[in-house]
Amino acid sequence: MPKQNKDFIKQFIAETIKKAGFSELPKNFVESYKERLETALAKRIGVSATLLLSEKAMTKLTSMLRKNPKTSPAKIFKFYNDNIDNFQNKIAEILFQFQKEYVEMAEKIRKS
Repeated sequence: MPKQNKDFIKQFIAETIKKAGFSELPKNFVESYKERLETALAKRIGVSATLLLSEKAMTKLTSMLRKNPKTSPAKIFKFYNDNIDNFQNKIAEILFQFQKEYVEMAEKIRKS
């Protein structure tokens, strides 16, 4: 994943934790938690993006990953961007849904 995307994800996760009301927890806990959320978000984006691929694009992606199982996240991100119409808008939808679900879950935790 390009550096600016990594920075954006880190900023997005920090904002999500703040919206959920968890930013005041102990710093070492929050930092560890941010890493887990970043991983969860990256997986959600990857799965969601893969489901948006056409059959032809899915075949190309599979071939690319078989040839080089260590394909960089940046190259995969570019592949998605090149093969999914309005990819940036679809990523924004995924981010919004992720944050919404997380904040709702946090509210339930605080109420219990």
